[in-house]
Amino acid sequence: MARAPRSSGTTWKITGVALLVLGVVGGTALPGPINSMNYKFLLPIPYILPLLLGWSGAFLYWRGRQYAAQRLAESVIPDAKPHLLYLRPFRSDFTIAKAVFHGLETSEEEQLADVLQPFGELEAIGRPGESLPTPGAARIYASDDEWRDVVKRQMQASRLVVIRAGVGENVLWELTQAVRSLEPQKLLILVLKMKAQDYESFRTKANPILGVSLPDQATL
Repeated sequence: MARAPRSSGTTWKITGVALLVLGVVGGTALPGPINSMNYKFLLPIPYILPLLLGWSGAFLYWRGRQYAAQRLAESVIPDAKPHLLYLRPFRSDFTIAKAVFHGLETSEEEQLADVLQPFGELEAIGRPGESLPTPGAARIYASDDEWRDVVKRQMQASRLVVIRAGVGENVLWELTQAVRSLEPQKLLILVLKMKAQDYESFRTKANPILGVSLPDQATL
């Protein structure tokens, strides 16, 4: 039995944008703050509806981006061309809550994929248990028992490995494997939106692995 084709996400995104526009237009058409005593005990539904439209539109637009990411991964992963590998703490992933709050804004990972696209398609290990991928890098899924082997294999096959700095032990393990198996020019460490104490913790643990001293917080 043939499998139904994956959604490209286009309809979801168009519907999401339309709802976002309706929410914005509806919000700007409303009068100013309610000060009249006539509204004191009434639920201001006209003021809530634009917010609901906006949130619903942002969610549908996000869902469309996820379906598009799923379709992209199905074409990228089997491709024999050298790819780029992105390793990051899962907590840095763009979530549904962030997507609804930020509307049409693209995530840092999507921006990274766009910037590096001339050098190859960006791949990443998918979060265990997620039903749809986070937009950005094409997701490769692995169990808890096999993800380390997958990471090492993908490192060897990648043109460039980008490791986002973090304080977790998995990030340090990935950094150790990269230093052992890659030429220095094939490794890029991405420091993005880190608290000063978190960066200093990463720097302290990463310096012995790298064999060089990363810049201190004051020089970033």
